[in-house]
Amino acid sequence: MKNYHKFQSLFSLLFLFISISSFSSDLDIKSNTIKVRLVATTISSFSPVDGSAGSTVTIVGTNFTSNSIVKIGTTTISSANTRFVSATELQVIIPCGLTSGLVEVDGVTSTTVFTYTTALVSNVLPNISYCVGSTVPVLNLNGLPSGTQFSWTNSNTAIGLASSGSGNIPTFTAVNTTNQPISGTIRITPSTNGCAGIPKEYVVTINPKPILNTISSQQVCKGTTIANIDLTASSPLNGSGTSFTWSATNANLIGLSPSSGTTSPIPNFITTNTSNSTVTATFTVTPTYDGCVGDAKTFSISVEPSSVSGTISGPGSTCAGIAAGTLTLNGNVGTVVKWQSSLDAISWTDINSTALTLSPGILNSPTYFRAIVKSGTCSEASTASYLIPINALPSVNAGVDQTICAGNSVILSGSGATSYTWNNGVTNAVSFSPSTTTTYTVTGVGANGCSNTDQVVVNVATTPAAPSAIAQTFLIKIIFFALFLLC
Repeated sequence: MKNYHKFQSLFSLLFLFISISSFSSDLDIKSNTIKVRLVATTISSFSPVDGSAGSTVTIVGTNFTSNSIVKIGTTTISSANTRFVSATELQVIIPCGLTSGLVEVDGVTSTTVFTYTTALVSNVLPNISYCVGSTVPVLNLNGLPSGTQFSWTNSNTAIGLASSGSGNIPTFTAVNTTNQPISGTIRITPSTNGCAGIPKEYVVTINPKPILNTISSQQVCKGTTIANIDLTASSPLNGSGTSFTWSATNANLIGLSPSSGTTSPIPNFITTNTSNSTVTATFTVTPTYDGCVGDAKTFSISVEPSSVSGTISGPGSTCAGIAAGTLTLNGNVGTVVKWQSSLDAISWTDINSTALTLSPGILNSPTYFRAIVKSGTCSEASTASYLIPINALPSVNAGVDQTICAGNSVILSGSGATSYTWNNGVTNAVSFSPSTTTTYTVTGVGANGCSNTDQVVVNVATTPAAPSAIAQTFLIKIIFFALFLLC
């Protein structure tokens, strides 16, 4: 085949000139001369010196023919892509898939290399990640040579982008309905005049929002050690790669320093509380995965003050059989769990009351009382015992019952106490004249302030009325009759 082309080229370089000088009319040849001149094809230049599929290259030289064969690199240009303009000019339309190389016409090669430009995507296309719900911006594609067109495909429409398209990669909203990252491979194919160039790919990953595991709130007593609090996520990737930020209100009031951080765990600390009420710190934790911020969650640590029992105030003593005064708890921290009573301050009996005050009722013996106080989860605290002494009642005596005649006076005097008060306006040891039979009550108060009562009855006898005259005559007759019988 190579010898054939050389042979063909040799004859195409020859120009045959045959000159017949003269002929006689009777075919007597006067002279017969054949002259042959060999003429070679030449290439002086071509332009442009580079191009892509569909571009036109003009070759300038000599001795071109309509049958001239053109090669560029290793590719023979088809006759359909070759245009004979003149013996000094050829035009070639560059086909797809050409390789760079020397230009050859009828076996004659150029000294300059023609550079074939393959359609390229000139954008730098690194793999990229977006958060679910975010807007993926349009990707404006650039390529070589100028005028390059693009088509593209997407391997996973679940990310929110169509399966294919042409031109620039359009903007879209990142979609991910799972709890794990999903990806789509975008393949971009450049083309020039219908000739595909070198494709380029990049991967778009749509990350989900990380899901923070719930952290339980705690309620503890002052002085409790809080262990490290691990921050974890359930997704994506079982929490692998998720980072956390946290902050806490009132952190210093419960003994935590610092009040915020960007690492897990939240460090351990010993709780403090300098107040008499519960102090609560609220923690806010936010997870982040590859720049995607998940929903924040909160939890709290409530620190209760230590239980403080306080003190009891109330009556100093009470009288036997008389309801004692009210006991009041003061200065306690926490709530009253119960009250207790005891006759010896050793064995205690529970009283079902959680109020700050207690009414013991009627007491007949000296009795101790105390309150049990508890602050939240803290240990109980007990007040000092409070004793209510019992004072004996005086033995009050109002005296014996009396009978007097109407109009006579009587003196009532109590005994067994230090002072006496009578009802019905009677004054102790002062005479008075009652008009009717009456029961008198005396209240005696002893030296210990306890009182008692007694009663006395004063009977008032009335004077009989004088008999009438008839009654007197009848009476005299009875007397005389009685004397007559006796005599």
